[in-house]
Amino acid sequence: MDAFGNIKKRISLLGHNDKEFRSTREIVHRACFFRNLEFCKIFGAKNFFIVAVSAIFLFALGGCRSTKFADDQTQILSDGLEINAHDEVFKIYDTDFKDEFSEGEKFIFLRLYFPNYKNKLSGVNILKGLIASVDPSDYDFSHTAIGFDLHDDFYGLTRYKPQDLKHESCLNTETNIYMKMCDKYKSLQMTLAIKVSAEEYEATKKFLERDYAEAKVKYFIPKNLPLGFWGVKRKSQKNAEARSFGGIPSKNGYVDPTEEERFKFVCSSYIAYVLANTVQNVRDFFIEKEIDYNYVIPTDLIFFPGAQKCFLSTWADYEIAAEEFVKSSPLFEEYLK
Repeated sequence: MDAFGNIKKRISLLGHNDKEFRSTREIVHRACFFRNLEFCKIFGAKNFFIVAVSAIFLFALGGCRSTKFADDQTQILSDGLEINAHDEVFKIYDTDFKDEFSEGEKFIFLRLYFPNYKNKLSGVNILKGLIASVDPSDYDFSHTAIGFDLHDDFYGLTRYKPQDLKHESCLNTETNIYMKMCDKYKSLQMTLAIKVSAEEYEATKKFLERDYAEAKVKYFIPKNLPLGFWGVKRKSQKNAEARSFGGIPSKNGYVDPTEEERFKFVCSSYIAYVLANTVQNVRDFFIEKEIDYNYVIPTDLIFFPGAQKCFLSTWADYEIAAEEFVKSSPLFEEYLK
């Protein structure tokens, strides 16, 4: 089946019709012919080569994903989330934290996003398609953020003013240019928790607070190019283990960045870098598997040591989902006080 056949199959599974599929096909064609002025404006003339390669990688754009409700403005009722339900939109995952938790341990939280952009021809939507096309996993997340409790306030790295490292809210999207570009009623998020020591929790929190205050960290667009090539290499592996996160060693293995590279990242590589410098078992895993943080894509965070999936919801339903998750796992009550 060709690339457009795969798109059609996926959209069909999500309840979309042929008309919407044809619209998606048009989007891909327009992107490949560089008719999107906003994309060119975001990426700039000096990055034209990156734009060209990105378009080549763009085998598929994620179709518009809708909730199971006809009225997108209606938030879910509390019984809409079920543990391990067979639901692509609302789900609480059955975690094993309770059995393994020890006194003195804490949790760092990650959010993975499947954004539904209001402008289907936007540069970020094309980048989302690029990430999906090289992602060897079964997930479709294209952006990520990190937080230290379950309130709707995480740190994310995107290339928009006033600074690239910003606070992100799923519900209050108007405060962040990137989040504002998305439809919060159709965009999805998956929240993960990583168990760490109290010392690692504080070290990671201080790391983020310092970088946020100094405002030196930048979303560096050229980093997407080697990340895309690495994704193609992983996806082309015949062995499932080799396609997995850490399945094949990177060329240079784990190397701490030079002073010049210290502030140049994409969203997922930044979080990977932070955790590899503050959480010992993450750093040990990177060194053992020879992982270069520059090659970490959003879905790889699911497979970080100690990471567990907590819950899945639309952005608009994040707070409800967090509350229901805490009810099912009281261990996390302190993170929603």
